[in-house]
Amino acid sequence: MSIRQFCCLTGVAAAALLMSACGDGDDSPESSAGTSSASPAASSVSGSSSSEATPSGDDASSPSETEPSSASASPTEPAESRAPRSPSPEPSSEGPERSSAASSDPGGGQAERSDRGYLMKEIGEESYINDSTGTPAVSFALTDVVADPVCSAPYAEASENGHLVRLDIDLETGSAESLEEVLYSDSYYLSSSDWKFVDSEGVRANTTDTVASWMCLDTSEQFPVDIGPHERIRGSIVLDLPSASGTLIYTQPLIDDGWEWTIGQ
Repeated sequence: MSIRQFCCLTGVAAAALLMSACGDGDDSPESSAGTSSASPAASSVSGSSSSEATPSGDDASSPSETEPSSASASPTEPAESRAPRSPSPEPSSEGPERSSAASSDPGGGQAERSDRGYLMKEIGEESYINDSTGTPAVSFALTDVVADPVCSAPYAEASENGHLVRLDIDLETGSAESLEEVLYSDSYYLSSSDWKFVDSEGVRANTTDTVASWMCLDTSEQFPVDIGPHERIRGSIVLDLPSASGTLIYTQPLIDDGWEWTIGQ
């Protein structure tokens, strides 16, 4: 080999070495790829450490860690734990004030009552059944009491309880409106079955009307079955009693009151 050829080869080799030395600092794809693949673990570890050490602000204010709203903190009170409502006052089923109205004496005061709660009356004294305005629907007076009377009916029978006793009564009715309000009818009936009797020892008779009491008087002396508005009647009824002395009691089924008289003493 000639000196010239040797020099040329030497120059090429020197150029190659120079290019190689310069290529170590290039950012060529091959160089970059080689560097990246040489240390994959370092990149992964670095990313993981960064995530654990500095959590993001969003993670710090996660909805699951926030306080519940005031609505959820104070749920609606269940119905069974609420205070019960005050019941509405029910409408009264009572009619007019019959008890107090019936107790009015002619002077507008209150008649004396017995231990049984009935209004105590004297023979001949007026008694009243008033409507809600205080107007008498019915007024009546027991005018006489006759023990063991002479019966006027043709088929009269002897007493079953001991004594037949005749009650003479004056009775007057008010207006049809008053009768309807108090008695739910425009007529009145004075029945012997509404009378009671208590003897002087305080024993009440089991019954005061019998066949004998019904058969004593002629129909002309008895009270009619119904008495209309604004009528005045004088009539009699007969009771069959165990004694001629004691206490007579009259109660009208449609009013909450009654009257009593002492007889035979």
